[in-house]
Amino acid sequence: GGARIEMHAAATALHYGQSCFEGLKAFATYSPHAEDSVCVKLFRARASAARLRRSAQRLCMPPVPTHIFERACITAVQQNLAFVPPPNATAFKANAALYLRPLLLGTGARIGVAPSLEYKLIILATPVGAYYDNVSSSRQDDSGARAVLETSFARAARGGLGAVKTGANYAADLLPSERNRARGLPLTLYADACTGSLVEEFSTSNLVAIKYANAVKDSVTEIMKRATFVTPNSDNVLKSITNDAMQKLAKRAGLKVENREIRLNELRSFDEVGAVGTAVVVTALKSLQLGSRTQDTLRFNATNAVVLSALKNELIAIQRGQADDEFGWTTCCCLHPHA
Repeated sequence: GGARIEMHAAATALHYGQSCFEGLKAFATYSPHAEDSVCVKLFRARASAARLRRSAQRLCMPPVPTHIFERACITAVQQNLAFVPPPNATAFKANAALYLRPLLLGTGARIGVAPSLEYKLIILATPVGAYYDNVSSSRQDDSGARAVLETSFARAARGGLGAVKTGANYAADLLPSERNRARGLPLTLYADACTGSLVEEFSTSNLVAIKYANAVKDSVTEIMKRATFVTPNSDNVLKSITNDAMQKLAKRAGLKVENREIRLNELRSFDEVGAVGTAVVVTALKSLQLGSRTQDTLRFNATNAVVLSALKNELIAIQRGQADDEFGWTTCCCLHPHA
């Protein structure tokens, strides 16, 4: 391995944006088949392989077969076992994991806009903890995150690369997110570029919202039975694998799940709003500033986001091997050597 690569100065990844990537995690989990042994498992590797294929096809790149993608990720985990946090890594809480970044690059030299004739698949591995613990000026704590609706910049246009996990997708967000973080607002939410009236997604994560059936809160069990899970349905949104898992868990718990348009003025009607993704996992919002004026801010009681908390706990339990993986989401790589 090594952390550096050589590439031709005329590589299409550098000049024409022919690069796409994925993000997935490996967790140290107690093995049900061997007492006191710890198995390192990848979470939803096949779903990441499928999304990388879709991204590659959009960028005229050869799709990586699932078995090659999965084998490469397993090998990366096995070669970096020393960096897999043990299951008792309490300092990182439930977010401790080995993060994998599969990266597909157009490495062939080309002067003139055309697809490369050569490609390289690279797997980057690094240990991670809680995502927002590492964001400066975030003012993030256990009571939720602060977000802002971006009104000066657009993230993705209709027919563009919004649904593709490529560097160009994130480049449009760098300037607005840096400005917003400097104001103490770590999450930037984007509306659609055409009308500015429809919710799309955060910089690095999908938006999900929970609507209770009654104005008066019932018990958590009753809320879960009658609540509605809502998330935007847009061709400009990068489909989150974590969001997909949350929807499946919500359906299993009895929630109604809706993939549909969400108008900005509907946000104030939700009881819980959160950001979901591989990096952020599930982060409840405590506030959403609607533009540049702080007085135009929606408030959410993130400490009582009971539905998002319950679904997050179920998700983490599966990732950690503390609950049965009835969905077939995890792939065992090997035993952890330091358990």
